[in-house]
Amino acid sequence: MAIPSTIELLTELVAIPSVSSTESLWDQSNAPIIHRLSDVLNTLGAEVSIHEVVHEPRKLNLIARFGQGTGGLVFSGHTDTVPFDAARWATDPFTLTDIDGRLHGLGSTDMKGFIAAAVTVASQIDQKKLKKPLYIVATCDEESTMSGGRWLQDSDALHANYVVIGEPTDLVPVRAHKGHLAHRLCAHGHSGHSSNPDAGINALDAMYEAMGVLMQWRSDLKLLHRDESFAVPYPTLNFGRLAGGDAVNRICPEAVLDFDLRPLPGMAIEKTYDDLRKQIEKIKNKTKATLELQEMWPGTPAFATPIDTRLVSTATELSGKSAICVNYGTEAPYYRALGSEVIVMGPGSIDRAHQPNEYVTREELKACEQFLLALVYKLLC
Repeated sequence: MAIPSTIELLTELVAIPSVSSTESLWDQSNAPIIHRLSDVLNTLGAEVSIHEVVHEPRKLNLIARFGQGTGGLVFSGHTDTVPFDAARWATDPFTLTDIDGRLHGLGSTDMKGFIAAAVTVASQIDQKKLKKPLYIVATCDEESTMSGGRWLQDSDALHANYVVIGEPTDLVPVRAHKGHLAHRLCAHGHSGHSSNPDAGINALDAMYEAMGVLMQWRSDLKLLHRDESFAVPYPTLNFGRLAGGDAVNRICPEAVLDFDLRPLPGMAIEKTYDDLRKQIEKIKNKTKATLELQEMWPGTPAFATPIDTRLVSTATELSGKSAICVNYGTEAPYYRALGSEVIVMGPGSIDRAHQPNEYVTREELKACEQFLLALVYKLLC
């Protein structure tokens, strides 16, 4: 089988729908894209294993190894994309379209372009020179539940010295990012005619009290935790959605508040959960409504790799760019929990991710290939 070029493989990967979502209407299996990658990597001589993470719809992780021994280097990318609105795209989201060197397509920069570049690099290395193994890992559900990353940690299947997660960073090494916790607070009241407030329990009144308590906690967190390495140097709490009521003359019986919290590295996730539950208890003392706190999906911890580690210093040396810290999340904490040095670094800009007309440029892919190849020879040969 002929080995596809980076652009040819990216064209194939973009053409394979692989949306992941917590909404079942959108959620798709990533099995077709995993099996296509398996075919290519097997042809290159890799030892490939495929692991089922979710049964329905079928979600898979792939681990491909070049070379023998312990430790080594991982190039990791997620195969899923976010949902999309085709009406907002100028081109077909599933057809890689070159417009003046910009390769438009769903997932082109986040992050199928990196996966294609990593496969090209694997095809170019002299495997006989590898003193430690090179891995290519393709995961599922990074854009929704992080089930692929969690599986890597829970299965204890991979212990590499170094991991590069190829999220779009403009090829700037990222050594730390915040975590992400997403919750839904439900207030259950009792309906009645609005002319007599005592005839019911207004769930929106309860949510007003809840938001006040959570806003005070947000202010407290901002004072207690600070890291000037981040552009936003404190934990954030955002109210994303508030819903409730169905008529202006009816006491609102049900209300829902969706919110997220992004903790800094060093904020233990279980301690943060405990503190959140304490805030909910404060709210319960302020209202007659029944409150129910739901975790929308399992929280992602923050991560940090020390700036003086070999991977961070080598990436800085090869790229000529200083390592930074960012506010968004990735699968990095799950690799970090396995003891690996981890950076997030890949082609394209995060500003284009999750956007209509997403693209990565030919030049960005070429620069990524050059960096990854140099990293292999620096760390493994």
